[in-house]
Amino acid sequence: MKRNVFARYYYCFRSTNLYIFIFIYLICSCSNDGNQIKAEDNSKHEVVKNILKSVSAKPEEKIKQLTHEQLKKYTPNELGWVMVLEYHRIGKPEARWTRTPDNFRKDLSILYKQDYYLITLRDFVTNSINVPLGKTPIILTFDDATEGQFRYIKGKSEIQIDPDSAVGIIENFCKKYQDFGKGASFYVLPRLAFGQSFEYAAKKLKFLAENGYEIGNHTLEHTMLSTASEQKAIQAIADNISMLHKFLPGYEVNTLAYPNGGVPKNLKIVEKGEFKGTKYKNIAALLVGSEPSVSPNSKKFKPLLIPRIQAIQSELDKYLGLFKNYPDLQYISDGNKDLVTIPKKIHSYLKDTLREDLKNSSKLVTY
Repeated sequence: MKRNVFARYYYCFRSTNLYIFIFIYLICSCSNDGNQIKAEDNSKHEVVKNILKSVSAKPEEKIKQLTHEQLKKYTPNELGWVMVLEYHRIGKPEARWTRTPDNFRKDLSILYKQDYYLITLRDFVTNSINVPLGKTPIILTFDDATEGQFRYIKGKSEIQIDPDSAVGIIENFCKKYQDFGKGASFYVLPRLAFGQSFEYAAKKLKFLAENGYEIGNHTLEHTMLSTASEQKAIQAIADNISMLHKFLPGYEVNTLAYPNGGVPKNLKIVEKGEFKGTKYKNIAALLVGSEPSVSPNSKKFKPLLIPRIQAIQSELDKYLGLFKNYPDLQYISDGNKDLVTIPKKIHSYLKDTLREDLKNSSKLVTY
């Protein structure tokens, strides 16, 4: 009988106030003698706790798929290629490893007009690609932590970010065009830390960490990992983190750019290692040049050997032109990070490259 009373009140509760139900339930429980109340006290509270949990839980939302019209208009292809751009110095004059501030602004403007969207390398590698429908993710990377990448200058009343430094240009551009995303990945030499003073270095690194940017490993002293002994390579990677933690205690560094593109024979020492108590575990590592990366949805994706495109005019023109002429090679987002959408009719370079674990997954949508 008591169980039926409880059930009736429970179902009434689904359409009435939570606290009314709890009050009635407790009154019913108190109709028993004192000994029984004590014996059932724990189970009573467990019942109430479980009901609260079930009521507060949100019902699972059905993942919305694109309509036929949307698929036709935006042609999403999340098996396509992605550009990871490689910058070094931002300054004058334009040179092999230097991009002028004006040309860097032009790069961002062209990318924006061609429906690219900024993300970090970490988001790319973990396949947390939260990009609007019809847009293409792009990753900006900066090696060496030179001053032109991030500079402070004296303003009228306080110091400010130099609007001609890379960070200043990105900040101003993304404020103006908020549908461009925001982010970049900086592969720092902590002893250099963007030049200027020690005080500024700490301020700059903190700003990056708190404003949507990623800080990555470039070893402590630009060590050529392909020629160093395994122990020296491990030390160089770990020492970078030890030094960085003096500026940013506890910051997680889990991506690396190979200095001069030097890749050690044993990739296991890149993936993880330890030196004098400093441990590291990298989820990705970047090459120097020289082509777009395959999608993380591809079985050809090698996170410790991700290629980049050097951000010089000839290379930018080459690959922007490639995707303009062959849009079916380009990664185009379906706007839903919980799904993987690819066309049934796909470029021959992408054919049969889908990861095995995705082929029968409920996440996969083909059209």
